[in-house]
Amino acid sequence: VAIKKGKYAMKGDNRTFVEKGITDKHIIGVLTGIVRNGKTYPVETAQEYITRIAKDMIYLVSCAVNEETPDKARIAGIDLQEVYRLSQMHMMTAAVAFALEKVMPLPHAFDQAKKKAIRKLTLFELERSMIVQEFEKAGIWYLPLKGIMLKDNYPNPFMREMTDNDILVDNTRMNDIRSIMEGLGYTCEFFEQW
Repeated sequence: VAIKKGKYAMKGDNRTFVEKGITDKHIIGVLTGIVRNGKTYPVETAQEYITRIAKDMIYLVSCAVNEETPDKARIAGIDLQEVYRLSQMHMMTAAVAFALEKVMPLPHAFDQAKKKAIRKLTLFELERSMIVQEFEKAGIWYLPLKGIMLKDNYPNPFMREMTDNDILVDNTRMNDIRSIMEGLGYTCEFFEQW
């Protein structure tokens, strides 16, 4: 419950009152983990737990991008549900999946995330190629940016999850660009002439 001047104040099991003045000599054991069905769950603070999950995700992403095989013993101790949740938040699920599949059959959620990343990137590539082909026909200067370019630095470009195609264009040709995009089936929600 509390520590004050090197002494503990705590409640024991099934106790309603606070015991004060407890010192290290009174403590006969400290719970560090719970074992359920052969798996050990460490007792840790919320911050320690979050940090551990983040480190596990970073470890797996590092294995993927460095083309290393993850350690099976370490994988056995990882909370894959939480790593999945965190990797989804950071768009790293496909990279984690590429690492995991080297040492185990992919859990369904990771398998689906990897397949989705492959489908999305394939569609982005097709759409971008149609767009830039039209820009080139019209003589419009353009420059692909960010994920479009970064994905090629990964051992497998499908590790790089993307949600859009960032393309810098000649702002003096915005009317032409709008016409091209609408001709390809895109709609314009906001258009401001520079």
